[in-house]
Amino acid sequence: MVDVKETLENDSPVLTIMDTEKTASSFKISRKHPTSSFFTISSEKGKVPAELDGAFTGLRLAEEAVIKYLKKAKPTATAKRNANTARREVQKRATKNRSKV
Repeated sequence: MVDVKETLENDSPVLTIMDTEKTASSFKISRKHPTSSFFTISSEKGKVPAELDGAFTGLRLAEEAVIKYLKKAKPTATAKRNANTARREVQKRATKNRSKV
């Protein structure tokens, strides 16, 4: 599930996009410079994928590019590990609850 949060930084809109099922890091869309009309995408961790590198003329165009990228991206190893850990924790709690009864 893609989670999009919009905030303001220096009177300019900033989007933070995260998909915990696909990646453990988030993407941030902000103006290239405070006075610029172009938007760039940065990654919380690591490099930005080549498909998302560059400048976008609109905030919504950059948002659509990130969402399109996340839809077709395979889950990263970290995202898989986090999902497996969460699933094991749920199973562990369920087993403890059954043994108490």
